[in-house]
Amino acid sequence: MVTKILNSVETEGVGFVPILKRFYEKCGIRDIIDDKVPLDPRRKALTHGQACEAMITGIRFQAPQLYKLCRFADKTAILDTISPGI
Repeated sequence: MVTKILNSVETEGVGFVPILKRFYEKCGIRDIIDDKVPLDPRRKALTHGQACEAMITGIRFQAPQLYKLCRFADKTAILDTISPGI
C-alpha cells in the first residue's frame, strides 16, 4: 500500500458559497438563462447563465462593478467553487 504525504495544504474561506451554489442549482438560474438567450459562437469562456451567476455572486460579496469581477475571481476561490473552471 502506497502512502501519499502532503507537504503543504492551502485552504481558502468560501463562506456561504456552498449554500449559494445549491440555491443556483435548485432554481436553475443558469439553465433558464441559457435556454432563453442564444449563445454567440464567438463566446468561448462562459455561457450567459454562468456569467449571470458570477455577477450575482460578485454582488453578494461586495464586488458590484463588472471591472472588479475578474480581480475578485482571481483573489478568491469563490467563483471556482460555484462554477469550476470559471
